[in-house]
Amino acid sequence: MSFTPSKLYANQFIVRNEPIRWLIVSIIFITAFGVRAIGITNIPMDYHPIKQYRAALTARSFYFSKTDEVPIWEKEVAHSSLERIGFLGPPVVDVVAAGLYFVGGGEALWIPRLMSSIYWITGGIFLYALARKMMNEDASILATSIYLFLPFGVISSQSFQPDPLMIMLLVISIYAIVVYHQQLTRKNLFAMAAISAVAILIKPVSLFIIFGGYFAMQIQKKGLAKSLILDQDNIIFVLVALFPSILYYGYGILNTVNLDQQAQKSFIPQLLLQFDFWDGWLKRIRLAVGFTMFLGGILGALMYSPGWHKNLLFGLWAGYFVMCFAFNYTISTHDYYHLPLFPIIALSFGSIADILSQNLRRQATNPFLELGIWGVLFVSLFLGAGTHVQAARKLPDYRSEITLAEDIGRLVAHSTNTIFLAPYDGKPLMYYGKISGQYWPYWYDIRDEKLWGVKDLLPEERLKILSKGMEPEYFIVTDVMELENQSDLKQYLEGNYPVLIRDSRFVIYKLSSP
Repeated sequence: MSFTPSKLYANQFIVRNEPIRWLIVSIIFITAFGVRAIGITNIPMDYHPIKQYRAALTARSFYFSKTDEVPIWEKEVAHSSLERIGFLGPPVVDVVAAGLYFVGGGEALWIPRLMSSIYWITGGIFLYALARKMMNEDASILATSIYLFLPFGVISSQSFQPDPLMIMLLVISIYAIVVYHQQLTRKNLFAMAAISAVAILIKPVSLFIIFGGYFAMQIQKKGLAKSLILDQDNIIFVLVALFPSILYYGYGILNTVNLDQQAQKSFIPQLLLQFDFWDGWLKRIRLAVGFTMFLGGILGALMYSPGWHKNLLFGLWAGYFVMCFAFNYTISTHDYYHLPLFPIIALSFGSIADILSQNLRRQATNPFLELGIWGVLFVSLFLGAGTHVQAARKLPDYRSEITLAEDIGRLVAHSTNTIFLAPYDGKPLMYYGKISGQYWPYWYDIRDEKLWGVKDLLPEERLKILSKGMEPEYFIVTDVMELENQSDLKQYLEGNYPVLIRDSRFVIYKLSSP
């Protein structure tokens, strides 16, 4: 199943000629951008606030360090926050956001959220270009629409975190792999390797999918034996693609606590034998793409005719499954780790979309029937958009939480020496309260610590560990129910420290004299 951009459109249902193709594609991409513009100014509590506010705190620190328009104490708090949260990956999106804050006239979280949408849609452009190499025009448009309009993808591509950028680079890498295997030149080889290197550096989970696609294409082109031996192109590709990540993450694991802990949490061997892993994995798939799309994607890949298209998809799917085992803890607990499924499923549906296109063409025997089929197609296409619009309108009003954080910040004089038990690891509290400190884990965090070998700690022991490098002044609790759940912590705090202020919404314990 191979097509070229110059093919005739006579046997297709949606695309009849070149002007119609460009019109439909333009409408799809404009609509995709418009859908993502809805709710873009909402505060980032709608989707993984821990990740988004972590990025927001990092971007703020970069921005404040280069501007004279904020007081010194705010710069100090921002710098302290950055030192405490550290980096889990190269802060590319954070630095871009900080730079755009200067262009936009100040700190505004809608700016990086908009950039995430642009990254995702740019990935859609390359996915469409790749789809045209794999399937007919009708199927290319439907595959691109799947990538652009699945509801979870719309929401994820509005988030201030590196994943949308990684997905864009992942799609470009897959496109570059195909271009290289169509024209085996050193220029294409180094371009493919360089793009893959950046994608892997942004988020290492993309490594498995990129390598799966590359080696699957190598096997199709050169055979299994030559693909597995020390082929010169393979050596160049692997070295160039992995070198930046080995330097960055190797240094980070050896020299920083955050990356070392993250590496320990990523793969936990005993999880593979536990029901929670398999149950969590399936639940995350259901939340991200749904079982129908997941199983339909696998079926679609199997339905491709033998050739490089099928080999590529088998390699991408194999890479995804290897990724799931390599990052088994996060795969079973974090839905956004399944975002690489979006381009894989979209391309896999090409074979199904091709069959659908041909059958629709045969069924459209009169104008009224054709109009009805068109209506069903477009309603189906924009259902994802409608789902997102409805969800954006039903978001809770978080202004009271912001006001509470601001009040607490003033009550503790914007201290940089705090411990806090607060929702979302206290990141929104740090951001809006303009304080800095260490978060106290929730009960489920303490439970999961046992998976990577952390022994049970008494409250005083944990407080001592969290206080390392600072003299804590306040223990802030904004989740009063969680404090009740951790009765040993409550008993320790109540028995050893005075209460600065107690409210139905929060408690502040005074750990030392200010």
